Amino acid sequence: MEEKKPEFVEMKIEKQEEEIEMEYDYFDPGGHWCKQCNQMLPHLHNFLQHLQDKKHIQGMDPYDRPWLPEALKNPPITKPKKGLIAAIKGVQFLKPVAAYYCSICSEFMGDASCAELHVKSKNHNYKYLVR
Repeated sequence: MEEKKPEFVEMKIEKQEEEIEMEYDYFDPGGHWCKQCNQMLPHLHNFLQHLQDKKHIQGMDPYDRPWLPEALKNPPITKPKKGLIAAIKGVQFLKPVAAYYCSICSEFMGDASCAELHVKSKNHNYKYLVR
């Protein structure tokens, strides 16, 4: 009697690629260093306050303004164009703010709460990792 061998059926199992997106809940680990002042700040709140401190601001380079558009950094020399002259309008709607600027994301935050939300954002943390 002939012994039957088990038949093996070759099956191709295709693994579906699922993009699993990890959600992070960011926390403040503390120990934030201000390179300019050579000072360590214990919490994000303290660091953001420090950035607005008079001593810190006095030590800043007044020409270090990464948010300026290239046209303002190196304005082209042009001749005045012919046209109508008009008064500026709406200056009463400008509000002075002690803002924050993220040089990784090229974004402004209007206050400390917005700055904290920004550094906890997915976009900021991604750009931080790939810089």
